[in-house]
Amino acid sequence: MEQLKMDEISLADFRIKEISLGENHDEITIVSEGAIRINDLTKFKETHIKIKNWKKLNVSKYITKDPSTDGYYLKIDWMNNLETFDFIQEILLKEETTLVLNGFSKESDGWLTYRFDEFEYEIKTT
Repeated sequence: MEQLKMDEISLADFRIKEISLGENHDEITIVSEGAIRINDLTKFKETHIKIKNWKKLNVSKYITKDPSTDGYYLKIDWMNNLETFDFIQEILLKEETTLVLNGFSKESDGWLTYRFDEFEYEIKTT
């Protein structure tokens, strides 16, 4: 498995196979069908992203009844009812301290956002 950095990969074209919380709700593992390294378009098969030791995690879902009108964000109680991604369309790494994952929810087809503040991660690919 190859070690990559978060801002080097894209998961946009790959379905998320599984998202699981650690036993103590202190880590999340995301398994996708694959990934692409952005700078040289190298494709990887199954990709495992483990995010842990975060200071804060916010999960929210964007709700709108009509695409032509403004919607609103609904905060999700991720410890008790975690909505998971079907696809992660955006990975935004801000100043190495904030990670934002945006994509489509597997449970509701809505737009889902995970925001991690002050975190650690590791990525393994095959």
